[in-house]
Amino acid sequence: MAGILGFTAIVSDDGQFALVEFVAEDPEAFRAIRTDARVVKAFEVGKARREDIETEFRKHRKDFSSTAWE
Repeated sequence: MAGILGFTAIVSDDGQFALVEFVAEDPEAFRAIRTDARVVKAFEVGKARREDIETEFRKHRKDFSSTAWE
């Protein structure tokens, strides 16, 4: 993907999903991700609350903690 500088992924408990953090300098680089029908949910850093992100991710990975990504 053009503009994406890096990513981190964790597989969901059932192996059916990937919880992925993408990194880019330009927010426009995320357009394809935000509009892809396969993306269940997308959060933007600075716009979404950490608690909301963790709550959503724990639906798919019971032991998820955002501190693991810091």
